Amino acid sequence: MLNGNIYSQVTQEWASRYNNSYNLNDIPVGIAVDKFGNSYVTGYCYTSIFPPIITTTVKYNSAGVQQWVKNYYNASLQENEAHQITIDTSGNIYIAGHTGDVNTNHYYTFLAKYNPNGDTLWVKKYYGVDYWAQSTALITDKSNNVLMTGIQSGGSFLVKYNTNGDTLWKRTAQESGYQSSQYNSLAIDTSGNVYAGGNAYVNTTWGDFLVVKYNSAGTKLWSGIYGVSNHDDHARKIALDRYSNVYITGTGYNLQMSDPYDYLTVKYNTAGVQQWVRMYNRSTDESYNITVDYTDNIIVTGSSSPPGHGPNYCTIKYNPSGDSQWVRIYADSTSNPYDIAYSLIVDSSNNVYISGRGGVSGPATTIRYSSNGVQQWLLKYPIGSNSLGNSLAIDRIRNIFITGSDGDFVTVKYAQFVGIKPITTEIPKQYNLYQNYPNPFNPSTIIRFSIPPSKGVRGMITLKIFDILGREITILVNEQLKPGTYEVVWDAGNYPGGVYFYKLTTESYSITKKMVFIK
Repeated sequence: MLNGNIYSQVTQEWASRYNNSYNLNDIPVGIAVDKFGNSYVTGYCYTSIFPPIITTTVKYNSAGVQQWVKNYYNASLQENEAHQITIDTSGNIYIAGHTGDVNTNHYYTFLAKYNPNGDTLWVKKYYGVDYWAQSTALITDKSNNVLMTGIQSGGSFLVKYNTNGDTLWKRTAQESGYQSSQYNSLAIDTSGNVYAGGNAYVNTTWGDFLVVKYNSAGTKLWSGIYGVSNHDDHARKIALDRYSNVYITGTGYNLQMSDPYDYLTVKYNTAGVQQWVRMYNRSTDESYNITVDYTDNIIVTGSSSPPGHGPNYCTIKYNPSGDSQWVRIYADSTSNPYDIAYSLIVDSSNNVYISGRGGVSGPATTIRYSSNGVQQWLLKYPIGSNSLGNSLAIDRIRNIFITGSDGDFVTVKYAQFVGIKPITTEIPKQYNLYQNYPNPFNPSTIIRFSIPPSKGVRGMITLKIFDILGREITILVNEQLKPGTYEVVWDAGNYPGGVYFYKLTTESYSITKKMVFIK
């Protein structure tokens, strides 16, 4: 159940573990959630036989019950490690990683596609240059084509496959005047253009930020490069806004500071023209992740160390013009904190969620900030060693999922609840969706609805909000309810003024009404 920005409670709904039969280290690297609330965790597990490292993917249902386990490996090669996971609109799962032999230093990249039942649909291999390649990013487009990028001897590769696994095109990265180029992040806009982010290296020591745009057919349209001469700037992640402006973040060299390595974020417009550059300095600062919210604000997170102390979580929000809206620091309560935020997502109300390692030996620490930067909750998962929070996901009704390792795959689901409330003890005789009040409103309104007794098995009750274009922007209710009359509050403070629609749907009834938000 969702209620704009108002949450009365967040709880740990479940924590599920996977420990393979060899009882050795199991290291998850990513998590993805489908539209039904099923979660998929991938990573690699150590064994006591050959091969000693295998890729493992686990599916849990919405209640955290394990549905299947899928292993992938080449029986003749030592290392079989997953790096990325993603899901397409049909619920198919894609796993990318590498397989190879440390003794020969020969590695190839694999891409495996599973259906929701865990059946293998196909596996593709990319051998790279001189039999050395490893994946760094994976993404699907709206047609369920899948794009994979990675590093190979001398630079990077980018491959696009169709839904059957056929290669549509492949490209290698090389920028004029640079020794090599390496992609580590991907994004796709609504026209199918592909953006690759990473680094262009002058030599083995010095690199610059790099963004390259390709059209859907793989034609290179432009490249943007930013860096300080004779110093190393290391990019880690890119993100797009609704207008296909692209943002890249990482660690940059700041010539103005005695402790020169700081957060660095650069914006390019859709034509590749640099719009602005922003740096953040506290002492030693490293940006690990970036996202763009539903109103095109930019959020970055990572670690920032005050002089003489270990790192803290540091999250910054910029508006589209690059103006800082807020900076939030989280430091573990220990005398020498060591807190690093790795993962970052936003919801449709522009609330910000970050997760990572809170403290030298954990626990996994997940924080939610409102769009205004107010901390709304902080949860820790109690483990004694190794960190969770290296991967974070959110489902359609804003349940939060994190995964990490304490020797096993550990996956945790947090449920967020709001104050939907029954307002009478009388049992209604029919379904009804009342006009919201006040209407027009600014910024909050109350929506009332009635649910009569059911003649059969009660299905799910949903109450959703849509904008004037018919796009679903949030879900207020998504659960089974007893007969009664209920009220729920919608806070539209993070949305533009205008006409909105709210729709009540049951197993046998559906009605939509209009409301007006005056901002």
